[in-house]
Amino acid sequence: GLLRQRVEAFFDGSNRAAENQDPLLDVVQQYPTEAAWFIKVVMFYGSLSSLVIIMPCAVFLTLYWSPCRLCNRPLRCWLLVHCLLQLLQAPVRLVFFARLR
Repeated sequence: GLLRQRVEAFFDGSNRAAENQDPLLDVVQQYPTEAAWFIKVVMFYGSLSSLVIIMPCAVFLTLYWSPCRLCNRPLRCWLLVHCLLQLLQAPVRLVFFARLR
């Protein structure tokens, strides 16, 4: 019925694109300068917070690598992967920030 049509319309991008336009895209089209400013701020603080988060995690792993092996779950592996992902995301965000006009 109606619910099925709405679900299909939500995932169908080709036939009913005008009816199912993204609200965020509407905001960007109506206010391009403000949207660019907002995205720049988010990218800047996202990259900055990534770098800030890496520091205490790296210090913790350096100081407590051996004692963390006794944890019930693989804490040190999770923290190491988390630091690496944050480290990989920071340059991408900074490049995106620098290229956004």
